Amino acid sequence: MKILMRLLKFTRQDWPNFIIATVSVLVITGFNLWIPMIIKQILALIGDGQSPDALLGITRSGLMLLGAYLGRTVCQFLQRYYSHVGGWSLVARMRQKTYDHIQKLSLRFFQDKPTGQLMSRMISDTANMETLTAHALPDMLSNTLLLIGVTVLVFSLNATLACYALIPIPLLIFALFRFNTKIRPALRKVQATLGDLSALVQDNLSGIKEIQLFTQEPHESERVGGSVWKYTNGMLASLKKTAFYHPLFEFLTSIGTLLVVWLGARQIMIHGTMEAETLVAFILYLGMFYTPVTTLGRIVEEIQTTLAGAERVFEILDTDPDVADSLGAPAMPKVKGAIQFDNVSFAYRKDVPVLEHINFAVAPGSSLALVGPTGVG
Repeated sequence: MKILMRLLKFTRQDWPNFIIATVSVLVITGFNLWIPMIIKQILALIGDGQSPDALLGITRSGLMLLGAYLGRTVCQFLQRYYSHVGGWSLVARMRQKTYDHIQKLSLRFFQDKPTGQLMSRMISDTANMETLTAHALPDMLSNTLLLIGVTVLVFSLNATLACYALIPIPLLIFALFRFNTKIRPALRKVQATLGDLSALVQDNLSGIKEIQLFTQEPHESERVGGSVWKYTNGMLASLKKTAFYHPLFEFLTSIGTLLVVWLGARQIMIHGTMEAETLVAFILYLGMFYTPVTTLGRIVEEIQTTLAGAERVFEILDTDPDVADSLGAPAMPKVKGAIQFDNVSFAYRKDVPVLEHINFAVAPGSSLALVGPTGVG
């Protein structure tokens, strides 16, 4: 949750876009809740026969239904467009911020950080943030509102059937909890493996001349192949969990649908306590009732993927450079160009010194060459 809240702080500049998207979500939810009621009204008018009033009512209801579909289409465009604008703006800022911070880090930071690993975090992991802001969070809001609205409506239509429709919910919640606990560690491992693969390929392409010169192609091909299949097997393991749980969610919801259809048919045919149009509207709402619950599995997966990537990005942003300006440090004045090293020592790692007690001066406009044994860098 801390990572999510920290990530959302970076969306403040795009709040106008997200506000438009959020309002559109609210209107879309309203249309989705209204449409089954219009259909119920049309079916009820059909039962009145071919009277002029019934035909006029059907025409009016049909126009209302058309207007609802058109309004929902417009709002869907607004929601998707502006949420994507906000999402990709967030990605752009995070990439820029990550790159700027990497430039400030000390050289020691890069000693054990492959370039491909850093590229994976700055490019791939930040791209997942768009999924969170443009897909996962809007879908969560939409499905939550839809679930609340549908719950109220199904209980108002038939409280008995609504209670039977709730039977699969505890099983769905338990399955979602199990899915959540299993998928996040798997996705975090997959993203780390992808970073290792990117680092290996980047290093090999940079040193392709040396690989060919020393005829190391078979060895490097084996290394890359091993990394490729490690990533592939990790991804397949994650997809296996997804492939198991998502059909399970749908099966559990089908139990509720079966109970509603069976009991509703009995109320119509045997007891006469329910109209056919009410059962049709109830079944339409039932699809909306279960869809938000089952969709939570996909939303949880998207959120966990994003948080796993954001965690890797924040690891970079939370790394402090070894040398940093003091608070309130004055800006450097215009320099004359003179360079002086006075008893300077330096090391990438504390136990391996590189420079020890170096003293020299370079006057403005002059040059100095530092020469050492071949291969010392």
